[in-house]
Amino acid sequence: VLALPHHPKNQELVVKALADPEVAVRLATAEVAGKLGAAALSAELTKLLSDPDSAVRLQAAESLFALGRPPDPTILVKLLEQELSGAASETSVDLVRLLGKPQNLTPEAASALEKARYSRFPAVALAAWEELFRHGRVRAFPAGAAGKPLSAYRDIATFAAKPRYWEVVTVRGTFTVALDTEEAPITTYNLCQLAEKKFFDNLTFHRVVSNFVVQGGDPRGDGWGGPGFFLPDELSRKPFAAGSVGMALAGPDTGGSQFFVILTDQPHLTGRYPRVGAVASGFEVVRRLQMGDRILRIRCGEGTPPVPVPVWYGPLAVEKLEREIPEFRQNRERYQPDSQWLSWLRKATSKYNVVVAMGTWCSDSREQVPKLLKIHEVLGQQSPFSQITLLGVDRGKKVVPQALFPFGPVERVPTMVVTFGGAEVGRVVETPLSPTLEEDLVRKLERSKKENRPLRVKAGFDPTAPDIHLGHTVLLRKMKHFQELGHEVIFLIGDFTGLIGDPSGRSATRPAMTREEINKNAETYKQQVFKILDPQKTIIDFNSRWLGALTSFD
Repeated sequence: VLALPHHPKNQELVVKALADPEVAVRLATAEVAGKLGAAALSAELTKLLSDPDSAVRLQAAESLFALGRPPDPTILVKLLEQELSGAASETSVDLVRLLGKPQNLTPEAASALEKARYSRFPAVALAAWEELFRHGRVRAFPAGAAGKPLSAYRDIATFAAKPRYWEVVTVRGTFTVALDTEEAPITTYNLCQLAEKKFFDNLTFHRVVSNFVVQGGDPRGDGWGGPGFFLPDELSRKPFAAGSVGMALAGPDTGGSQFFVILTDQPHLTGRYPRVGAVASGFEVVRRLQMGDRILRIRCGEGTPPVPVPVWYGPLAVEKLEREIPEFRQNRERYQPDSQWLSWLRKATSKYNVVVAMGTWCSDSREQVPKLLKIHEVLGQQSPFSQITLLGVDRGKKVVPQALFPFGPVERVPTMVVTFGGAEVGRVVETPLSPTLEEDLVRKLERSKKENRPLRVKAGFDPTAPDIHLGHTVLLRKMKHFQELGHEVIFLIGDFTGLIGDPSGRSATRPAMTREEINKNAETYKQQVFKILDPQKTIIDFNSRWLGALTSFD
């Protein structure tokens, strides 16, 4: 939608998008329409003044002003009355501003502003007073009302007497915020009240500007929403340094639930926005946030902010996990595997690998993965597991790079995939289905042995020379390793390509060979490869078996 101004048929497309069933599309299109400068769009924007969404109605009105076709003041008055009949919203403040925008006030607009000056919402009353004053209508400054009983402010004072913090759990990890209850007691108290009601759970960071800010806490997810009330601005002279947390505003005293975290020093914000705290730990998580990332939950605590468990990506070293996460080491040392199932694991005749997708932030991962490591440790040289690979994922459960985990998407963590010859033979997801992890592993290995489904490993060889060169031994030895693991190897001779000739990649094409030449070379190949490969576990095949049946049309 935002790119429509650059399209040759932008007006036609804008008209269609203004009628889109999605609120986000209508809202964005209404904004774009005001920037096109096409008066022909005013009729379509006027229709949106009756849109069921308040933000769309306001944006349509603002765009009509931008096109030089301001809506009838009586319509704006009705929209303002509609907004003021409900909960506090930024839209009501903006509508007051639009009523006062024309150079001359109409009687309807003046009357509505006079009435709004006594609104129960201080932000609306202040905006109405300012618009009247701008038009030379001097009135008494709106009387400030507490809006809450004295007992509520006693609760706030009690709350602010102790240090408080936020723990913000996101899909990218966790960060904590030391709340500034001294400078912003009312705001921090209300933010904690919202957190306790799980208001922030599953909301998004709807605004992310590189090297500037990340912003979230909007129930609408587009920057137009709030909790249904306004908070008074608690401004201070504390600087907005990197990591500072502030309240987003649409004007004086319009804070609610939307908060932002500053990524770099922003001195121009000091004294203009309420500063409610600063990131105490996990600032690297804040820097990783992207637009649309979810807030899983926010919890408010008393005292010094705890240091959250780090979120690590990619291959993980056990030594680092145990050094940085004491719980990980403690769980490994504390676990005592069942000797019955350990005895069975010692009897396994094949060697397997285990690839684990885990989250350092996940309690199940910190509990189950140390158990796996302890099982492997106790078994020692008799362990059926040649290698255990640990891969860290974030709360989105995406393994980066994906090639490290070629076993499909990770839905829950930990996901322990047992492999044989590179192929999956079983997995343990989150927690074992059996009473113990070692029993679950035994069940997986038993099923693998019972099904006995080896891999088919295929490698192709060019028959243009009578001898296999030395470089082929690397590949042949790897194929031999697959055979030792119980897999089937196919030695594929490219006789069909030899018959028709093949580009060499140099300055000349490879000449076509006769069937006799190919068969002679193939026989020498068999004598040579069986010095490495097991003849009983090797299939010799020719690509002419299927390519020779193709017609020129194919």
